[in-house]
Amino acid sequence: MSSQPVTRRLVLGRLGSGTAITSTFLLPPWFHQANGRPAPHPPKTPPMPVARPPAPLVVLDPGHGGKDPGAIGFSGTYEKQVALAAAGDLKNQLEAGGRYRVVLTRSRDVFVPLDDRVATAQAQGAALFVSMHADAVSDHTVRGASVYTLSRTASDAQTAALAQRENSADRFSSAAWRGLSPEVERILA
Repeated sequence: MSSQPVTRRLVLGRLGSGTAITSTFLLPPWFHQANGRPAPHPPKTPPMPVARPPAPLVVLDPGHGGKDPGAIGFSGTYEKQVALAAAGDLKNQLEAGGRYRVVLTRSRDVFVPLDDRVATAQAQGAALFVSMHADAVSDHTVRGASVYTLSRTASDAQTAALAQRENSADRFSSAAWRGLSPEVERILA
C-alpha cells in the first residue's frame, strides 16, 4: 500500500442537465479505500489535539466605590452604585458568550486605589481594561454615554475633530490631561 494520500472523486448529485457536481478530497493512507484492499490499521498514537489559546482577559473597572461615591445623580443615586451594577451586568454578558474571561477590579462597595486597579489588569495580562463611570451633568434631560479610548491617530475626520474639541476642553478644566497626579498619568499612559 502506498504511503502517499490518494485522490478520489465523490459524485454528490446531478443537475437537471446531467452535469455532475463533484468534490475532490485526499484520503490518508490508513483510511479504508473502496478498491477492495483491506483497510490498514490506523496509527497507534492518536493525533494530538490542538490547544486553544486562552480567551482574552477583559478587566472591568467600576469607578469609585467605598468612601468615594463619585457623581451624585439627579435622584440621589451614587455613581459608584451605577458603575458597579453596569460592570456586573457586562461581566455576565461577556462570560455568557464564552469568548472572554472577565475580572472586576471591585465586586462590592469598597474603595480601590487607582494604582491597585491598574496593577490588577497588568498582573493578569489583560487584553482590555475598561474603566466604567456614570458621568453627571446638571441638565437632567441629557442621556447617553461617553467612551474614551487611547489611540495614536483618529479613525476618521469626525473623530479627529471630536478628539481635538475634547482635548482642548480638558486643557482648561480641572481634569486636564497634563499635570495630573502621577497615578492618573500612569492609567492614561
